[in-house]
Amino acid sequence: MHRGVGSCTASELKLVQDFHFEVPPSLKPYQDALTFLSEIESEKLPGRFESTVIQASICSSPKFGVTATADLNDFAVASCSNAPASLTLRGWVGFPEVDGKLRLVDTGQVPFGSVKGNACTAQAMLNESLQAEDYDNAAYAACQLWADSSNDITNGERKLPPFALVEKLLHDRPETKACASSMLGIYVEQQSGQEEKAISVFAETVQQYFEDPGTLRKGLNAYDEMILRMRDNDALSGMLMERMERMVPKISAILDGLRPDAASDAISTASRMGRRGRLLAPALKKHLVPGSIHASAAIEAMENIAPDDPELPGLLFHFQPDDPAYRDAIVSYSRIAKTWDSKEMLQKLIPFVNEDDYKAAREVANYKISLLIEAAPAIRPDGMATVLEVLVLEPQDGARRKQLRAMINALAVPKRRQNELLRWLATQP
Repeated sequence: MHRGVGSCTASELKLVQDFHFEVPPSLKPYQDALTFLSEIESEKLPGRFESTVIQASICSSPKFGVTATADLNDFAVASCSNAPASLTLRGWVGFPEVDGKLRLVDTGQVPFGSVKGNACTAQAMLNESLQAEDYDNAAYAACQLWADSSNDITNGERKLPPFALVEKLLHDRPETKACASSMLGIYVEQQSGQEEKAISVFAETVQQYFEDPGTLRKGLNAYDEMILRMRDNDALSGMLMERMERMVPKISAILDGLRPDAASDAISTASRMGRRGRLLAPALKKHLVPGSIHASAAIEAMENIAPDDPELPGLLFHFQPDDPAYRDAIVSYSRIAKTWDSKEMLQKLIPFVNEDDYKAAREVANYKISLLIEAAPAIRPDGMATVLEVLVLEPQDGARRKQLRAMINALAVPKRRQNELLRWLATQP
């Protein structure tokens, strides 16, 4: 359950026992109109009872007399790590609207020593369930353990469930596929010795997602997550993408308009496939048109999967300044067409540099130094500083250093700001 502290909440394991107070026979006919209230005996002050209610969230307001109603049960909750042997509860019932009184129904004990299981951590709960071959509780515990953001795999506190259980979650329990597919990513990331098997099972799972229109987007997102986990391992990511190539026709169909609601996810997936996604280029190019809501994402995807497509420069060049994707199109066009000696293209990029667009600044740094010196008066100091940060990554000799100083001196800014940039340049290796 969740514990609220100020404006924060945190997960906390609890022991829970249900209980029920019987309404006196004389009040049974009026049961639906009754107000119920439960009280718990104070652990610190025996004999003193306090009304207790569990709120749905820290922002909700409890209603008067909230507890079990009619024939429903209520719950007694205790700290999992420090539970008492039992709690003393008493119940009240009445018609406050009629006589303003509540009548004592009963006082009873709720034992906690008989609660099934002794696990007070999610990991212990999982281990206990597996030992008892209780796969219902094991599946629940595994996914709860995984969902707990405070139980981070990176610090060694969150342990991987047995691989056989993960396979069971994937194949037998559709509702737990999401957490199980994430676990497969960790098996791969941690080099657990199960990498190839995990990738094979993952690819089968994503294929199942793709077969069901209701889970198609989950499949795309799961693939994105897995590729990110393996971005530093070329062998494993290549293995995954090889398995995923069979999904290309389905992704292409989404991009062709079969599922407009999933187009954004499909473009992201295509982008992460790199050169292995080249077969998706025809479908992606349909989104490289002015006015398309997916144009910017499609531009990035095309740069990743087919930057040498002969039609790409022409498609990018057709975007106009009033189009939302114009910035991405013009930066991409400059990079793909290598227009680094074009004064006209540089002038188109400078407004974006002045808006602190890092991609534009990186691209401007590719242009001839002589053009940059000439264009410097139109570049704002902050934009020029970003361009310089890129330029100084290249090896510097005396002649190039002199050119960089000339760029700074050509800025149309107060001398003080020029001196700041010159001093910064002098500190660079």
